[in-house]
Amino acid sequence: MRYGKPGAVALLALTALMPAGAGAQEFTNTEPSCAVYAEWITDLMRKGQRAGCDFSDVQAWFDPRQQVQWCMRQSPARMRNAVEISRGHLGERCARRGIDSRKIR
Repeated sequence: MRYGKPGAVALLALTALMPAGAGAQEFTNTEPSCAVYAEWITDLMRKGQRAGCDFSDVQAWFDPRQQVQWCMRQSPARMRNAVEISRGHLGERCARRGIDSRKIR
């Protein structure tokens, strides 16, 4: 079997090895990991938005491509902590409207 893009194979392998929930996961600032991060964070943001959290000032960040570009510019240490940082940002955005973000998964 022949694949046109080696990155796609790496991403597929990376996705298969990762746990379903990003809560137990660490991301890196590599392209395959950033692609997974982008899908995870945009999904989390959409869930937060559907729950009523305030995302009115960051609509451009719902684009996974922008999330990938941002991720690849971050340090490895920042991306290792991305899940905790993102959950904290979600908490702040939900708290603006009195919503408990701990229930959003």
